[in-house]
Amino acid sequence: MGLQEDILKEPVSELRSRPLILVQRDTPVRQVVQLMLEDGVGSAFVVDDQGKIDGKFSERMLIKLLASGEPFMDDPVSKHAGEFWSVVRHDEPIAMVLHKLQQHRMHHLCVVDDDGMPTAMVGQRSVMSYLAEHFPRVVLTQLADTRLYVDQPEGA
Repeated sequence: MGLQEDILKEPVSELRSRPLILVQRDTPVRQVVQLMLEDGVGSAFVVDDQGKIDGKFSERMLIKLLASGEPFMDDPVSKHAGEFWSVVRHDEPIAMVLHKLQQHRMHHLCVVDDDGMPTAMVGQRSVMSYLAEHFPRVVLTQLADTRLYVDQPEGA
């Protein structure tokens, strides 16, 4: 199969997922930021009492809060988390990830199971890894050299 057929048929579960950080609504922003740093991810998902996605806190939100100059680190994350209105099911085609990332101008999506419970996080890196696996001869890692040669593809 070609790439177009693959992204229309292969499920989201085929993508490499990232660590998923789930926090309760009353978790302090300070703790959420620490978890994001430890796991090296740019988003944490806020869950309700049933464990379903209720909101999202991201690096973008953190930057805006820092720029405001107001104290916020001890606030509950729910005070600053954005509404989360886009998830992708594990059995949907990979094309749905591309669509939702573009449509909602997001970097990450939460993957949910058949019951709507969060299971993983996918995003732009997941898609790029998938593409690199489909074109291993085309995607080359750029050598650490200050000169670019016309016959060398740019690295990924």
